Amino acid sequence: MRWFAGLFIGSLLLPTSLGGQDPDHVMELVSTVAVAGETVEVPLLFDNALPLAGYQATVAHNPDQLTILDVLSAEITIDLSPEFLQVSLYPNGFNLVVAYMQGGLGHLPIGTQQEVHSIVYQVEAGMSPGSSPVGFSTDIGNPPWPSSMWDWLTGALIVPTLLDGSVDVDVGMIRGDVNLDATIDISDAIHLAQWLFQQGEAILCADATDSNDDGTIDMADVVTIVNYLFLTSGGTISGNCEVDSTIDSLDCTMPNCP
Repeated sequence: MRWFAGLFIGSLLLPTSLGGQDPDHVMELVSTVAVAGETVEVPLLFDNALPLAGYQATVAHNPDQLTILDVLSAEITIDLSPEFLQVSLYPNGFNLVVAYMQGGLGHLPIGTQQEVHSIVYQVEAGMSPGSSPVGFSTDIGNPPWPSSMWDWLTGALIVPTLLDGSVDVDVGMIRGDVNLDATIDISDAIHLAQWLFQQGEAILCADATDSNDDGTIDMADVVTIVNYLFLTSGGTISGNCEVDSTIDSLDCTMPNCP
């Protein structure tokens, strides 16, 4: 591991001001929607115009709102079988170091939007709807590690463009729970059918009523609920509290879960 020690120490000593942030090499934390009290995964994506021998990243979060549980390797990282991978977790963030250089041959190939890791957070149960920042930092660890990449051919330090993300906490809903009693049963299908055809009671959570998640409320949603109840083929209905991540015109004025 002498080559890695030299590469890592050298990267720390090189001035990061050389050339500034490289627009052709990007580390991106993807903003993700979550429900208070549940776990959420924030993807870490790379754009790299050169093959990489390795990389290091330091990421911070608000410990009053999020608790870090793990930093998982994405499929590409697992397939490449890094020779060295170390994650250090702290109450307010983590350090990550990865080296692919297996006998001088292994490397992360050139690519865009490559998911290399996924960061698992527990969202505090009492967190109100809003955004909790997840961003690159130089203040985590002892000593703190700057986020950087290493060129496979030369071992030179690359200072990437860093794009911060967030965990955006929203009110949840149970898809298919039309009458908002926190359960899914035949009364939900009846409630929706009466609203559609007999001017029945109002729909207070359109997102939950849109059982097939197609952005409209119609008879197909009744069918989806019935299939979920009796044919175990509800498809988009999970029975769990979730956030509607589909972009449409529907909203939820009265949520049926935290």
